[in-house]
Amino acid sequence: MFTERTPLILIVDDDIFIRGMLKNLLKGKGYDIVVAGEGTDALEKFQNHSPDLVLMDAAMPVMDGFTACAKLKKLPGGNDIPVIMITSLDDEASVDKAFTVGAAEYITKPVHWAVLKHRVEILLQARFADIALRKSEVRHKRDKVLLHIADKVFELTSDAILIADTEGSIINANQSFLVMTDYKYEKILGQNFSFLQSKKSDNYTKIWDTVNDTGYWDGEVWQLYNDDKDHLVWISISAIREEGNNITHYVVMYSDKNSGRS
Repeated sequence: MFTERTPLILIVDDDIFIRGMLKNLLKGKGYDIVVAGEGTDALEKFQNHSPDLVLMDAAMPVMDGFTACAKLKKLPGGNDIPVIMITSLDDEASVDKAFTVGAAEYITKPVHWAVLKHRVEILLQARFADIALRKSEVRHKRDKVLLHIADKVFELTSDAILIADTEGSIINANQSFLVMTDYKYEKILGQNFSFLQSKKSDNYTKIWDTVNDTGYWDGEVWQLYNDDKDHLVWISISAIREEGNNITHYVVMYSDKNSGRS
């Protein structure tokens, strides 16, 4: 159910019997458990162990559960952790107070195990879903900074660059390539990479076989530019692969040798 890691639950109750019972029941369901006997101890355990959920007794000596919950919510990360208040107090004022200080659920004693188990499971599922969502958002934002930088590098680099799909069709080219070859962007977009091949070159099949086998090739080839002349260029071809190791794109980088013109 929780694929990332085993959830950790902090049980806070001054009654050693109830504390032990809750610990054994939840541990039997596969949760990791840490316990505290009152509110002050709970705050210390919370900071030391970073639990995913807290079961908090309301009526305790030293620091009651209402006060402990309010203080816990102000700790770093505390506002994101669900707290289930467990208490023998069932009056309206106590219920209102529990939710005011930040409790997510309120269960009265004697504890109905099936109800508690259900509430714990639902709150932990929501907790882990929120963690996954936040990580996804962070990755999305990161991938979007990175893509922006990559776009800038692609456009500003002095190296001429082509990007082709798995069929060899050109899907992008930077300004340096257009300047070097004198082609218009609209002319090359969608064209197969082979249209650049000069009649002087007969090794393209071997080149692409090497790229597909090893993921890379570099060397000199003859290419036909828009001036209808053959140019000897140094190219580097890299295969871009996805997680399953399947090739998704090819990146071709050029260096004009300025030699061998006919």
